[in-house]
Amino acid sequence: MAGNYAQELDLKAEILLNFLMEEFDLFQERVKINHKGAKKRRTGKDVLDFEIDEQLAALEITLSRNSLFDTLPQHLLLSSREGESTNAEERSKLITDQIESWKKFFSPFEKILFLTLADIARMDDLSHPIFINQLITFWGLQDYESLLDKEELFHLLYWLPRAHKVQHDLSLIAKCFQQILSNTVVIETTDPIGYKIERSMLKGLGEAYLGVDCILGEVYMDGVPAVEIRICDLDNSKFYEYHPSGNKRKILEKILIPVFLPSETSFKIKLLINKKTELDFSLPKERGQNQFSSILGYTTNI
Repeated sequence: MAGNYAQELDLKAEILLNFLMEEFDLFQERVKINHKGAKKRRTGKDVLDFEIDEQLAALEITLSRNSLFDTLPQHLLLSSREGESTNAEERSKLITDQIESWKKFFSPFEKILFLTLADIARMDDLSHPIFINQLITFWGLQDYESLLDKEELFHLLYWLPRAHKVQHDLSLIAKCFQQILSNTVVIETTDPIGYKIERSMLKGLGEAYLGVDCILGEVYMDGVPAVEIRICDLDNSKFYEYHPSGNKRKILEKILIPVFLPSETSFKIKLLINKKTELDFSLPKERGQNQFSSILGYTTNI
């Protein structure tokens, strides 16, 4: 079964090894590596086959890679001993035995090298807890770490350093939000917001400093368009997350909007309930309880 599954994969062997060892609690001492020679990537995969013995916590993995013996000049390692036998069949058998002997000799060194490369691959994996904790500290997310599950947190850590690359495109920002929040998100611009100034605050032209406090008229328009963020297709449980005290609402307002949108942007958040929930909608008093109540302005239907 494992062999058939391996044929569907095209993963780097070190990454697959780390996953299998963690998933099945395997021991490094009981990992056996078989090198079957390199193949072209167009026709072959890095991992040809693997077998797991859960009782022994052992793994045998077959690679489409050259062994150490294959990379060395074979004329220095093999001896045909033509003087001892002129029989071609015997010479071929002798060389085959020598090859098997040399491969058996190099096998422990190949295993050490492969396990070392696997350790390096594991340390380079951004999903490793060591890197996750470092990135959480770097971005100051200690207070928000518990608000997202592991997958959502990983997406957040992936997109934060890339936010500047998508700030010019609201559709790309919406896709980032959607991946991080695990909900359908639509972001659109609306007309600039108009601001009205009280008459008592207005100054005459002779009393105002041009460019500082001179405003012509009682109403002026903000030059930056407002942004409307719509969270779509919500049900009871998901809606609770976007309530002003919900976890994902905090992530949205405290992290995503300040990072992905310009600081001067005015925004409005709309929560759209799916049709199945719309007719019978209520909000749980506390998470994990089956009791429900209504909140005016959020759950009241006329």
